[in-house]
Amino acid sequence: MRAILVILAALIAHPVSAQVVMDARPSATKADVDVMRQQAQAAADAAAQAVKPADLSAAIGALQASIPRARTTAPMQEAVGGAAGTAGTYLPGDAQAPRITRAGVVLTSTSTGSWSIAWATPLTATPVTLPIPINATSTPVVCNVATSTATGASGRCWYSRTLPATLTAVTALVSYDVFGAPANGISVQVLAIPVTQ
Repeated sequence: MRAILVILAALIAHPVSAQVVMDARPSATKADVDVMRQQAQAAADAAAQAVKPADLSAAIGALQASIPRARTTAPMQEAVGGAAGTAGTYLPGDAQAPRITRAGVVLTSTSTGSWSIAWATPLTATPVTLPIPINATSTPVVCNVATSTATGASGRCWYSRTLPATLTAVTALVSYDVFGAPANGISVQVLAIPVTQ
């Protein structure tokens, strides 16, 4: 308290120095004070609204979870009726779906007209097998399927034969085999298609 009195006495005794001390204080108007208060409030609001690391991490995680991911497995085979698939994934442009059909060209044997084929990749079940002869002649060819499995197929092909110009007995007509000549050494296109029914 004594120190305060000493200072007051000095100010009264030396008014010029007191004026200098007062003039040295920064002058602030009410408008300046209001602006400083607004700036301080804005800084406080910004600090309150700043994203916290935990919130930012959660937001990034949610965003990443919404981005579709590329499939890392082979595409599924086609199916009757199809399916929507897994949400949030997509098929890359260079992905290749497994082939569900098989096709090949084989030659019939030179003696019996038989043919056979083994699929390079087995099917998942016994398919429908279609042998289609490649025939450049005017004589019709018919082919059949003797065996059909998930791993291959076999069968025979025959040329059709015309009826003889003369028949001496009706029994000869009854026993005549129109497809009695084996189609030897011809190409056969063999298609295998999965059963859907």
